[in-house]
Amino acid sequence: MEKGNGKVLFALLAGAAVGTAMGLLFAPNSGKDTRKQVSESFKDLNEKLTKETEQITQKAKELLNKSEETLNKVKAKAKEAV
Repeated sequence: MEKGNGKVLFALLAGAAVGTAMGLLFAPNSGKDTRKQVSESFKDLNEKLTKETEQITQKAKELLNKSEETLNKVKAKAKEAV
């Protein structure tokens, strides 16, 4: 995982945690409503994390494919040189 992707993931988690905490502290809702909001917030967070994970996985696969292509080119040039 690239450093930038890790920072995005951390920022997303931190933002969700702070948002949930602030919502709980200042919520004028009943306990039932607050629990429902927290549950929905975590569902949203899960969806965002799933999407981010899929994007990171796709980028990793692309990088792996490019690396394999480069390695194969280097191997072919090495064979030609020998």
